Amino acid sequence: MAKGPTVSTVFNAIDKISKPMKRMTAGMKRFAAIGGAAVAAGLAITTREFIKFDESITAASAKFGDLNLATEEGQETLRRLGEAAREVGATTKFSASEAAQGLDFLAMAGFSAEQAITALPQVTNLATVAQTDLATATDIASDSLGAFGLMTDDATQLQENFTRVNDVMAKTMTSSNTNMADLFETVKAGAPTFTAAGQSLESFAALAGVMANSGVKGSTSGTSLRNVMLKLADPTSEAATVMEKLGVNTQDQEGNFRDIIDIIADFESGLEGMGTAQRTAALSTVFGARSVTGINVLLESGTEVLREYREEIEGASGASQEMADIIGDSLANKLKSLKSAGLEKGFQLIEQFANDASGGISGLTEKIRNLDIGPFVDKIVKGVAFLKEWGPQLLLIIAGIKGWAIAQTALNVAQTASPIGIFVASAAALLVLMDKIEKKFGFGQSIVDEFGGGIGSREFEEGRRERLRKRQEDKAMEDPRRARLLARNEAALQASGGISGSASIDVNINGAPPGSTSRQSGILRPIELTTGFGGGGL
Repeated sequence: MAKGPTVSTVFNAIDKISKPMKRMTAGMKRFAAIGGAAVAAGLAITTREFIKFDESITAASAKFGDLNLATEEGQETLRRLGEAAREVGATTKFSASEAAQGLDFLAMAGFSAEQAITALPQVTNLATVAQTDLATATDIASDSLGAFGLMTDDATQLQENFTRVNDVMAKTMTSSNTNMADLFETVKAGAPTFTAAGQSLESFAALAGVMANSGVKGSTSGTSLRNVMLKLADPTSEAATVMEKLGVNTQDQEGNFRDIIDIIADFESGLEGMGTAQRTAALSTVFGARSVTGINVLLESGTEVLREYREEIEGASGASQEMADIIGDSLANKLKSLKSAGLEKGFQLIEQFANDASGGISGLTEKIRNLDIGPFVDKIVKGVAFLKEWGPQLLLIIAGIKGWAIAQTALNVAQTASPIGIFVASAAALLVLMDKIEKKFGFGQSIVDEFGGGIGSREFEEGRRERLRKRQEDKAMEDPRRARLLARNEAALQASGGISGSASIDVNINGAPPGSTSRQSGILRPIELTTGFGGGGL
């Protein structure tokens, strides 16, 4: 008959199964703890971003002049503003909070709420191409729109204009030696004058890009381009004479400015064949010493280059979107987009509870505002008065507790070591403590008198002698020799008539005669018990 598995075999099998299970359980617990911490951190980040977004969108809504939040229409527009910002947050590398800040800048630039909703996706592309934050890009794009006279109340036309500005700026930044900040400085300084002279956005961008390639950029190039247009619009008599000799004509038959590149072409033809000194003198007469550098850069580049570059910029429609898509395809931007998308899902979760939470916070705030703190202040005043009146007594109690704790510690040591002198020293220390309390607080003398008055009196000595005799009797019960010695000592005490002052009694605990020596721990010494608190020491 085959034997079944033994008990040890069964337990070994159980161990082999249970050990991996235990490791798996421990791993799952660690994973759950890490997962819980990650979820908590994610909720904290999402909540912080949601509050930041709500604050930004609320601030932006207050700056739109056409938005009346007291009406249902105003509330609906506010909802759409929030949706536009969150759409940017869900689909780009920028967060909804950053998009809300962009709306804020558009509001400050004079955009209506509807115009801002239309313009926000366009400026997002510009910010991506320029590799700058959304608020800065919005500020620059909206100001540039005004500088080129492209602001309009027509939402559809505004979107087209905004797209045009973004495309031209994106193309200029990526095809010349400039960046958004420098280009914006050029726009601020020169674009309004160029626009007033009837020049196009693309012409200005082409001239600014060519000058940037020669190192003339920022406000320097903008100021130079502005001065060129001003000198051409109103030349001095000497400048007009030079321009006439060169064959430069600035106006058409209707009295409008000709195209700036065509005017530069006239200068290019008229200066041909002149020496450098003559050329410089002629240009300085027309444009002035401060602007001659800029016009020289444009002439050296040649009008053919200027025309080709302007044509390239004019064909930049959709450039900002195309470049934004390419740049957004990088790993870094994909990770940022993933974060933004995750925040949007978190927003959706928090939004489910936002209204209830908002009402609860408002209610708590109202209760705090209506809270009467008078009774609380009265209690504090009464508490201070109590401490002022009873403070010394409380300090005495605390000091007494500490004093008794010290005395108890000393008594514990005495009980362990057993010498009577340690007990007396502890009692004396306690009396000193009581005396200090009396001197500091003016009371407690009765405690000192009651405790210390009996020490040294006859009653105290008799009690002490009785306790000593009792201990000796207890020891004598264990040793007959000690009993005989105790009897002799008792007789000696009775013969002396009690204790007065000090008395010396030879006691040999080993049973030796009085006056002899006792060997203890290898040392010969007389055994003498000196008693009496009246005149001697213990």
